[in-house]
Amino acid sequence: DQKIGDLTGEQMKLLEEYKKVKVELGKFSAAAEEAEHSEFNFERIRALLSIYSVLFSEIWQGQPHYRILMVLHGQKLTMSREEIKNTTGISGAFVLRAIQELAKVGLVEYDMDTNIVKLKKRLFPKKALEEKK
Repeated sequence: DQKIGDLTGEQMKLLEEYKKVKVELGKFSAAAEEAEHSEFNFERIRALLSIYSVLFSEIWQGQPHYRILMVLHGQKLTMSREEIKNTTGISGAFVLRAIQELAKVGLVEYDMDTNIVKLKKRLFPKKALEEKK
């Protein structure tokens, strides 16, 4: 008996995520304006935006997914599920779900017998995550 137009719980979560992304894009825009005449690491920005792009087009609720992809892009290409859990600070069930969803869209391979996760599709070069000095 839900009225048409009422937002479901899932839609509310998506709306909240959208608001967060909108705030972050606003910060990005402000930073780009401020740094117009200084050195700006556009490669790093492209790298980070490529992750968000995949998450929005392939997976909703991407926070754990994003952190897992950042770890696999920046540290090791292959990690155990336990290493990912310890590195990201995400609880075990969320790690497993995110890994399975990332595997479903072809970004990682997951071996359930060994609990090993391997980055299958690199979205940007590793050097893009390096901080400029």
